[in-house]
Amino acid sequence: MCTKPYYREVKYCKYLVIVILVLSVNFLYSQPSDDSDNSGEEAIALRYTEWAEKAIAEGRLTAAETFLTQAADYANVSSDLSYQRAYAGFLLHRPKRGILASLNLAFVTDRWNKYTKEAARLLEAEILIEMKQYAAALRALDRLGFDEKPVLLRLRALLFSNNVQDFKKLTRTALERYPDNPDFAVLFLKYAKNVPAPDAIDNNLIDIILKRVYILQESYPNLAYLAAPFMRDTEEARRNLQAWVAAIRDSRIPAEALPVLLKLGVMDEEGNIESFFYSTTGNTGYDRYLLYKDDIEAFWQLIRTDDLRLRFEKNISKYSGTIVEDSNGDGIVETQTEYKDGLLLSFIQDRDQDGENEIVIAFKAGVPVSAEIFTSEGTEEKTPEKYFVTWSRYPALRDAVVEGAHYFFRSGEFFYKPFQFINLCGGEGGLLYPLRNSTAGLSETSIVSASYYFERAGKDFDKSVEKFECSGGIILSSKEYLNGELVSVSEYKNGIIVKQRIDLDLDGRLETVRHYKNNSGVAVLDYIEGDWNGDNYYEYRENF
Repeated sequence: MCTKPYYREVKYCKYLVIVILVLSVNFLYSQPSDDSDNSGEEAIALRYTEWAEKAIAEGRLTAAETFLTQAADYANVSSDLSYQRAYAGFLLHRPKRGILASLNLAFVTDRWNKYTKEAARLLEAEILIEMKQYAAALRALDRLGFDEKPVLLRLRALLFSNNVQDFKKLTRTALERYPDNPDFAVLFLKYAKNVPAPDAIDNNLIDIILKRVYILQESYPNLAYLAAPFMRDTEEARRNLQAWVAAIRDSRIPAEALPVLLKLGVMDEEGNIESFFYSTTGNTGYDRYLLYKDDIEAFWQLIRTDDLRLRFEKNISKYSGTIVEDSNGDGIVETQTEYKDGLLLSFIQDRDQDGENEIVIAFKAGVPVSAEIFTSEGTEEKTPEKYFVTWSRYPALRDAVVEGAHYFFRSGEFFYKPFQFINLCGGEGGLLYPLRNSTAGLSETSIVSASYYFERAGKDFDKSVEKFECSGGIILSSKEYLNGELVSVSEYKNGIIVKQRIDLDLDGRLETVRHYKNNSGVAVLDYIEGDWNGDNYYEYRENF
C-alpha cells in the first residue's frame, strides 16, 4: 500500500506496476500454448507425410503403409496422413472398409496441407463404387466439380446402378466436353455391346464415338475391337482389326477380342483356339493366366465345326490358370476359380467387392476338401468371424470350427453343398466349373445341432481342453483334460450343467464337487463340497 511521503511512494508504485506488467507479459508469452504444441505435432506429421509420399512415388507401398501406421498418433492434426494411409491401402488392395475408415478420419480432422478434401472425396467415391454402394458414391461426387475423373466415376455409378437414362445424358455431355478422352467411349461401348436393341440415343452416341475412333485409338488401341461390332462398313472394321493385331504381335490378344476377330474373319477358328489358350510369345506349354467365364462361353458358341469343338474341349480340359467372373461388368472380379491341369485347386468369392472374401474353398484332386466361410466383416481392431469346415466326402461334412469350438459330425449325416458343378463347354468333355448355390447356407445353429461331439478351450485350467458329448444340439456330458490328464467331469440335464467333479490341486483325484441349480434356463452355482483326504467323506461344504 502506497503511503507518505506521497510523491516518492507514488513514483515507486508506478515503477513496481510497470515491472510487474513486463514480467507478466514475458511469463505469458514464454508459456507453450496449445497452438505451439500442435505446430510441433504438425511438423512431425508433415515429416511422415513426406516420407510416405516418397515411398509411394518409388512404388514402396508396404513401406509407406508402415510409415503411416507409425504416424497414427498424429492423425488428429493432419488429414494428409489419414488420406495417404487410405491411398496406400487402396493401391495395396486392402479391405475397403478400413480404407473408408481412414478417409472418414481425414474428413473429421479436416486439417489439410499437401492434399485436399476433394482428392479424398474422389477416392471415397471410387471405393464406394467398387463396393456397389452407388447411391453413397453419387452423394460423395455431388460435392465435386465436372472434371474428367469425377464425371467418369459418376457415369460408372449411374451405369452400374441401372440408371441408364441419366447415364446416356451424362455420356453425351462428357463426349462433348472431353472429345479426346477415350475412357468415356470405352465405357459406353462396353455398355452398348450388351444392349439387344439399341435405341436412337444409343445409336447417336455410337456414331459420335465412331467418328473419333481412330484418334481415340492412339491413346487406347483396344478400341479397335470394342468399336468393330458397331461399324457399318465391315471391311473397314476388318482392316482396322488387322492393323491392331499386327501392332500387338508380341503380346497375347485379349480373350474378349477373339470372338470379334472370329466373326469378322481376321483370325480363323483354329488360330483363335491357339490364341485363346497359348501366349503369342513363342513359349511352349500353357501359360498361367486368367480367363473370364463369359469369354469362354462366348467363344464356345462361335465354334462351328465338331472337330474344332473337340479340340477346344481338349485344350480347356487341361487348363492351368484362373477363371474369373465379373457379374455386373464393372471390371472388378468377384469370383476366382483356380485350376491346374484341368483340376480345381481353389474357389474364392467376394460378392460385395469390399476386399474381404466371403468364402474360400480348397480342392484336392478336383474335389472340395475344406472351406472358410466368413460370417462378419473385419475391422482394424477386430478380425472377421468365420467358420472353417472340412468334408469327409463332398457334400458330407466331417467337422467345423466356429468361434474356437471344434464340432464333429457322424459320417454321411450332415451336408453342406455351397455350389453345383457345370461343364463350361456344355458337353461331357471340357472343364468342370463350380457355380455358387445362393440358397445353401451354413449357420452356427445348424452346426451345433448336427454335431455329436465338440471341443473347446477349458474354463478351469489354462491350456486345458474340454470335450462335450451331445445329441441334437443338447449337451449330455463333458470332460476336461490338461496335458492329456483328466481334471474335470461334468453332468448335464436338458443341456444345463448340474454337477461338476474337479481336480483343483491336480493330484489325480476329483476331490471337489460343484452343484448347480437351474434358474430359468441358466445354471447357477448352488454349493461346493470337498473330500480333501480321499475317504469319500466331504469334510467341506460351502453354500451360495
